Amino acid sequence: MPACPTIDRRPATAWVVGLALLAGTWGIGGCYYDVRDELYGPAVDCDTTVAVSYSADLVPLLELNCNSASCHGGGASPDLTAHAGVAQSSTEGSLLDRIRKQPGEPGLMPKNGTPLPECDLRLFERWVADGAPNN
Repeated sequence: MPACPTIDRRPATAWVVGLALLAGTWGIGGCYYDVRDELYGPAVDCDTTVAVSYSADLVPLLELNCNSASCHGGGASPDLTAHAGVAQSSTEGSLLDRIRKQPGEPGLMPKNGTPLPECDLRLFERWVADGAPNN
């Protein structure tokens, strides 16, 4: 009986492996990491169309973030423990400028380098836009 011819499968295997690598490269290149919060920041849904109250909305934020004994509650300028100091600093723009800075920028407030949430920033801006009332 004659011997059966053998088929050399190495070229076909190399071709299949090459196609698989090519398809894998296209697949990986087409993927991307798309997390909305990391790309654009967290979604902010805060209502700043209503009047902002200095005593109810801003004082708690100032007490939590600004008025510790080692910061503006300890006599550092500007004095943010009373309406007059907060209003003056806000209307002249220095407070809003400082709290709007990005991490790594000199002068960022709060001093610990953690920016206030966007809704809190908008409360300060709305209050200033309304004339910084002592309400």
